[in-house]
Amino acid sequence: MVQVFGILPGRGLVLPRGAGTLAFGMSERAAQWAVATLADVRASWVCGLPWSFGAVYEGLELLVGGDHEGGLDTLVL
Repeated sequence: MVQVFGILPGRGLVLPRGAGTLAFGMSERAAQWAVATLADVRASWVCGLPWSFGAVYEGLELLVGGDHEGGLDTLVL
């Protein structure tokens, strides 16, 4: 069975395999913890974002980023 990501428009991203949800506004630490249950989290750099990280899950690259006050605000698959 193929595990998929679930897009929640305006709210975030449901991770496969019951790993939880990446919700807009969550902290970097909480986002990294959720993604780390699926794949190795790697440091990343994105211009204009105070923090970001990436991971690859079954060939699909995930980029997550945000700022320290507002939390997670960028998700790219």
